[in-house]
Formats: sequence, C-alpha cells, structure tokens
Amino acid sequence: MDIQKKPTLAEKQAFWAEQLPNFEANYWLSDRSEFLVFDMEQGNYVVKDDLDPIYEDDANDTFHRVNTGWAMWKKAIVFCHDAQKVAVPEWISITERMPNEGDEVLVHHYGHVVQATKDKKYSGGFKQRNCYGWEAVSSYISHWMPKNIELPESFHFYYENDAKQKAIEAQEQNNA
Repeated sequence: MDIQKKPTLAEKQAFWAEQLPNFEANYWLSDRSEFLVFDMEQGNYVVKDDLDPIYEDDANDTFHRVNTGWAMWKKAIVFCHDAQKVAVPEWISITERMPNEGDEVLVHHYGHVVQATKDKKYSGGFKQRNCYGWEAVSSYISHWMPKNIELPESFHFYYENDAKQKAIEAQEQNNA
C-alpha cells in the first residue's frame, strides 16, 4: 500500500492559489460572485458576512454549487497529475532501433498488434507462435515496444511444450 504524507496547510494554500484563477475563469458563476469569498484557511468559498438577509437563500445555493464545483475541480487536477506519473509505454520505430535478438516484444504491423520474438532467421526479422509452432510475422512492421505484460496463467500451456519447435530449430542449425 502506498502511503502518502498529508500536505501541510502551506502546501494546500499554494495549490489553491495556483488553481483558483483557473477555476474561477472556467467555472465561476459571475452573476453570483458578490455572495462568496474564498477562505484560504478553510480551502473553500464562504458566504460573505455583510450579506443582506434577503439574499441568504441565493447565497446558500451559490455556496453549495460553487464549493461542489471547487471540490470536483481539485479532484480532477489531482487525478490528472497522478495519471501523468504512470509510465505509458511508447512505440519505437524500427528505423530508430530494433529489439535485441531473442527479445519478446509487441509489434505493430498493418494495424495489428501481436506478440513476437526478434529472430533474424525469419522473414521480416520477427517470429510469432501459431498452433503449429513458429511462423514469420508479416514483413511490414513499423513499430515495436517491450513486452511489459504477463500472460494469464491459463495461457502458459501455449508456451510450455515447445520441444517440437526446438527439434526443428536444432535440425535447421545442423543443416546450416
């Protein structure tokens, strides 16, 4: 479990000061702005003290609407900030570099993504599993990325017994 430290009041106030202009420019109910003021100690909007009592209902309605919007705004900013921390794999052009021989990677060709192994003996330089063993991946491969996923355990049978393929490869090496 990743435990994060709670931000200090000063850190919160810096965040609020940074985000308030954006929030008010994009969300603010300008026709009701005279009812509210932002309280930097509480971190939300409060109804002004010197408000005429005849506007109390409108002020309370505005208070709830704006503070709900402010809470959602803060959550969205934090979510977007956290999402940027997640490493997103990038496709690597084959003209930029190729994977190492024997590396299992994901390749992109003709609008498809397949798991393949770099093998210069195969046409196009990549091979993929099929029900008979190995076959060349289409020769037009534009991009690849490291395979950073694990197959579910139920798929492991497909890769466990490759004695037939190893025998074929050994025979090919003896003939070469």
